[in-house]
Formats: sequence, C-alpha cells, structure tokens
Amino acid sequence: MSGNIKNSYGSSNQAITCTFGNNPTGTLSQHGRLSAAIDNSADLFQEVFLQGKIKSGTSPSGNKQFVIFGLGSADGGTSYTDGYSAGDADSSLVPVNTRPIINVLGPTSTTLYPFGPIAVSPCFGGEMPDHWLILVFNDHGVTPSTTNADHGFWYQGKFSQYT
Repeated sequence: MSGNIKNSYGSSNQAITCTFGNNPTGTLSQHGRLSAAIDNSADLFQEVFLQGKIKSGTSPSGNKQFVIFGLGSADGGTSYTDGYSAGDADSSLVPVNTRPIINVLGPTSTTLYPFGPIAVSPCFGGEMPDHWLILVFNDHGVTPSTTNADHGFWYQGKFSQYT
C-alpha cells in the first residue's frame, strides 16, 4: 500500500515571548533581547517560519538594523548557542557562533517594520533542534520603540505527514 508524504502545519500565530520594548540597554548599539525558549521536543517541527514586527526608534544611526538570531539547544534546553540562557531577558553578549535568521533594516525614524515569514532551520544547519529561541539584536544605534505592542514575534511549524 503506497501513500504520500505531505507537508502539515502546526497552529499559526504561535507567540514568542520576547518583550523587546522593555530592553533596558536599548540605548546602546549592539544590545539585544532573548526570547523565552520554545520546546520542539513534542511538536517535532522540521521547519519553523518566523514572522514579526519591530518599530524603530528616533533618528537611527550606524547600521540601522535589527538582527534576529536563532539559538539552539541539543541538551534539552539547558544550554544554548554561544552560552546564552533561555528566558525573556536582556542580553549584552555579542553573538559569535550564532547564525542570523534575518536582518530587519530600519533606516527611518519611528517606523513599523514587518518581516517574514522566513525559515528558521537554516541557522541550525537545516534541522530544527529540540529547544530553540531568538535573540533580537539592536544594531540600530538608538533605542527602539519602548512600547511592547510595537514589537511582536510569532511562528508556525511545519512537519511531514504520511497519508
């Protein structure tokens, strides 16, 4: 008996907890915000599509971008790429061995920049780890909008299903 392997999708608009508007070091270039960890050990998504929005601050300078990195764990969520810890928290560590998911350009003052959907697995070598999170890195030169509702991150997972 033959069948087909088809793409199936998890729930859409799964929120990622990352209060980027609360970034206390956002006044300094090259600081970021970690998200809470996403547990993929039960869903077993082979791919995840990230989508979101970021609102720039006033008078961006320098590189005028926000870089979103993917951090993974292969030990059940105990440790992550570059020694980061999971949790919706500020981070002043500069990513070294972490691969970017997307660079969100923000050249204009106080402008909302939607992005995605974009595949996350390429930053992990093409396979999703059992636990993952994002780091939203401020390389914008100024404080982004401090209103949390101006920023948002969500995802949808994809897996294969035999029918």
